[in-house]
Amino acid sequence: MDYILKQQYYQKPDGQDFTGKMIATNKYMFAFAAPMAVVDVLMYSHPKGILSTIGCFAKWVGPAAGMATFFTAGTYFSTVIRGKDDKLNYAIGGVSAAAVFGKAIRNPAIGFQAAVAFAVAGMLKKISIEEGWTWFPTAEEVERKHVYGTLKTAKYDFTIMKDTPEKGWTTNPREA
Repeated sequence: MDYILKQQYYQKPDGQDFTGKMIATNKYMFAFAAPMAVVDVLMYSHPKGILSTIGCFAKWVGPAAGMATFFTAGTYFSTVIRGKDDKLNYAIGGVSAAAVFGKAIRNPAIGFQAAVAFAVAGMLKKISIEEGWTWFPTAEEVERKHVYGTLKTAKYDFTIMKDTPEKGWTTNPREA
């Protein structure tokens, strides 16, 4: 279990460690799809019986697992076959995932639009990796900045007039 939890997608370069990359993407997929399935079961579908509940979970987890798997496989095999580690591999992975998405929602037109969107998103992700910037800041980066309206605001002074610091004098110079 520890092996599964410690897998990260970028531990090794693209084109290596297919199993580790597959575990990493499906781990994040399950973290997204399982809560969505729970919300569907509890708030919308209201299935009667265990088989109907399993079917509702499969409706969410199945396509999401397929999308994560096809993205990883498409990216990995395009890297291995082409012999290059570039943005096109992520675009191919995004198009592969969009094919599963289009089939899952039974609408090829939206699947095509998703293919374009996922390809662009994949290429932007690869550019962010190559150039060293992130889409979302980490917790450490957020803590270093002055953040308003969070639970951390007790650390900051939001008074209208802040206290003036010590001026360095205590008495009248003529009296000293």
